[in-house]
Amino acid sequence: NAVHYYKKSGTYNVVLSLETATGCRGTFAENISLVVNPAPVINAVFVDSACLKTIVNFTAKDEAAIPDPVEWQWDFGNNDISTEQNPVYAYNAAGLYRVSVLSKSSKGCTDTFSKSIHILPPPDLDAGVNTIICLNQSVTLQPTGAFSYVWESSGSLSCTNCVNPVAAPVVTTTYYATGDNNFGCETSDSVTVQVIQPTNLSLSVNGDTLCQGSSVLLIASGAEKYNWQPSAGLSNTNIPNPV
Repeated sequence: NAVHYYKKSGTYNVVLSLETATGCRGTFAENISLVVNPAPVINAVFVDSACLKTIVNFTAKDEAAIPDPVEWQWDFGNNDISTEQNPVYAYNAAGLYRVSVLSKSSKGCTDTFSKSIHILPPPDLDAGVNTIICLNQSVTLQPTGAFSYVWESSGSLSCTNCVNPVAAPVVTTTYYATGDNNFGCETSDSVTVQVIQPTNLSLSVNGDTLCQGSSVLLIASGAEKYNWQPSAGLSNTNIPNPV
């Protein structure tokens, strides 16, 4: 049972020669007409590496340019597939993926191409801890986890293309940083600086004289926290309205 692959259509004279163990010989010949259907020859192009969640362009071409219609099926190495000839795709997890593409003609002839792509992780960026300051104070922002940083433009930052800008907001402000790593992959994070405005303290009391053994309600407003002094005789020194 011999196997032979024909490259061209045509009529071929197939000859089978026989010889027995005792030396008897014989031949059998037959003309066979064959139609050899052309097969696609795939060449696919895509990058060797890409950042996580970045759109990657995958392109495929039939170098043989066969006249038959060709079906395509891409396998992105993670059980996701596409039947487009030139799909775009973004990976949701970093890692090494073996990507393959199969082309199939209407006569059932196929070809495949495969290549690996390395999906790179973004930096583990942390823009810093949220901070509380008083009006007219400043704070140095302390991001971590990236190779370089760019801060979204703000008039209350001392610099934007730097690691540790000084923030001096007059109202509560959220600052946004974009950082990259050695692969060139980027991600963003934010940090909020809360600004406490000056206190407009107001005090009042129902009269300034009372009889021995009686009490009066003290009334304060305009602050977030209170501390009454002296504490002697007060029902509570840390509430706005002690008795």
